[in-house]
Amino acid sequence: MLLSATVNDSGGETARGCFIATAAFGSYFEPNVIVLREFRDKWLIADFGFRVSDFHIKIPNVLGRAFVSFYYKYSPPVADYLRMHEPLRLTTRWTLTPIVYCIKHPVDALMSFFFVIVAAYFKRRRCIKA
Repeated sequence: MLLSATVNDSGGETARGCFIATAAFGSYFEPNVIVLREFRDKWLIADFGFRVSDFHIKIPNVLGRAFVSFYYKYSPPVADYLRMHEPLRLTTRWTLTPIVYCIKHPVDALMSFFFVIVAAYFKRRRCIKA
């Protein structure tokens, strides 16, 4: 069963779904899937814009849109396969959960990454001296 490529949101516009995340978490309305959709809409599809004095400058997000286009082209069959194999759904959920956490809590994620790098540096430094 192939998941529909379009879902009507409350604004009446047509938006594409997160096929793999929906298959892994089991629902289009699962909070983790919603976070991933919002990230896609805010950071991968949207143009980067800023204002200088009275000039509005928009820079198209070419790489983000290319990734999303690639994802929509190849992910529906992957999602269908995931739906039929529970161990793969579980593995995909385990893989996506830290990504969702990093999207929801970017400062915490960066601080954790920084502490891991510092700890690895000091551990390596101790090993070299010994």
